Amino acid sequence: MEQTWVVAILTIALTQLVFFVLGSVRKNHGLVDIAWGLGIGLLTFKLVLEGAVFGPLQAVMGGLVGLWSLRLSGYLFLRNWHKPEDFRYAEWRRQWGRHGWWRSFFQIYVLQGCLQLVVAVPVMLVFRAGPVALGWLGLTGAVVAVFALALETVADAQKARFKRKPENRERLITSGLWRYSRHPNYFGEALFWWGIGLMAVRVEWGEIGLLTALLMNWLLLKVSGVPMLEAKWEGRPEFEEYRRRTNRFVLGWPKFD
Repeated sequence: MEQTWVVAILTIALTQLVFFVLGSVRKNHGLVDIAWGLGIGLLTFKLVLEGAVFGPLQAVMGGLVGLWSLRLSGYLFLRNWHKPEDFRYAEWRRQWGRHGWWRSFFQIYVLQGCLQLVVAVPVMLVFRAGPVALGWLGLTGAVVAVFALALETVADAQKARFKRKPENRERLITSGLWRYSRHPNYFGEALFWWGIGLMAVRVEWGEIGLLTALLMNWLLLKVSGVPMLEAKWEGRPEFEEYRRRTNRFVLGWPKFD
């Protein structure tokens, strides 16, 4: 396990360091969003290469995390690379002033790297366990992860298509999956890690994967996901009406008077 942790720490640290340099040179720390999926994907790829012998559970989990990583990092690269810095990071840059270089390094890049290591724990546990059959629990987790991946892919595609129209740049999307949840992409992201957590239960100490899934839920609902995005829209009549009738996270039927 010690070697697995060394590989994980070096992979994540190198990824974050590269993006710290990129974000500093381009004056756009929003690029760090790309590093989230990319870092975990590179770590999984490294574990696959080092796993001389692994079974169905490892093969399916490796494939799912690889697809998740390619989709998320690719989508965020296309969305963020040529865009101005996200308003959340721009506000931090303004607040930090001349101390911004070191505060951004620790508060954005080091913090995200630590969270990546925690979230990747179930993947590391599965790949160090040796060959493991999928089993009914692994299959259930895989089905949940596939559904979640499809959900966030469709949600992001619907939002991207909506935002491509100039008249929608400063408007909320309230159609498609966004009619049933204010954040269907985040819901899909959280659900994906619940699926991975279920798969990890097949191995020793794999129950930790359920705790990391809970951490993802908390981060998305209480910290860096939903609250920061919704703060941008609070007070606007269009958003307040949308919030009144639409579930915050989990997909649900809209509420009408």
